[in-house]
Amino acid sequence: QALSMSVDTKAIIASVLQGDAQQMAGPISPIFSEYDNTEIQPYPFDPEGAKAKLSAAGYTDGNNDGFFDGLSFGVACDQSNANITRVVQLFRESAAKAGIKLENECVERNTFLARTKSGEYDIDASQWGVFDNPMDQLRSTYLSSNPGGINYNLLKSDEMDRLINDAAGTTDQAAFVEKIKNIDKVVHEQAYLTPLYVENFQFAHNASKFNGFVASPSDLLGMVTAYSLAQVKPVG
Repeated sequence: QALSMSVDTKAIIASVLQGDAQQMAGPISPIFSEYDNTEIQPYPFDPEGAKAKLSAAGYTDGNNDGFFDGLSFGVACDQSNANITRVVQLFRESAAKAGIKLENECVERNTFLARTKSGEYDIDASQWGVFDNPMDQLRSTYLSSNPGGINYNLLKSDEMDRLINDAAGTTDQAAFVEKIKNIDKVVHEQAYLTPLYVENFQFAHNASKFNGFVASPSDLLGMVTAYSLAQVKPVG
């Protein structure tokens, strides 16, 4: 939670994304508005509040260098991603205000992917495309028994496994939505990860020749999918 409170996400969106993004609170993308738990709010950028949490947890600054003793972490990222590299730099600067020392460990992409898969990092700064549905995302990201997923936190939580498996077996839509929102809340409260933002992508096409284009929720980094193109029809 203290780490989440030491990220100045609004500044990141303003400077790195030039304002073309929206801040997230939980792990469910707002594109799935039915499942997005709007009752939870993003952790505020609050360096003093983060310091208070860490002090209450027993951390101290014995040598008065402005950093808590024993709170030095490496932040891994893909150095070929200019946006994420810049995010790591700003995160390092904002975390210092909370007494947390961060080191930039951005490396070439293949090394980064190998390290994230094996858990060889302190903090992982990464991005991914939206899954086809929220259940697939939650099972892939947090289910400990899913070896083919992207559980880069290496999370092993009996509570999360139970909640996810229970939701996956729910056939009543209203009950299913509520269970997804509850998982959203648990991930947020436990700070298993800190979602920062969703980028706004712009799609362009010649409307005088084609119409019916549909942006697919699972478009990865703005790429057009077969589903998107299947909706397109020529004008006239």
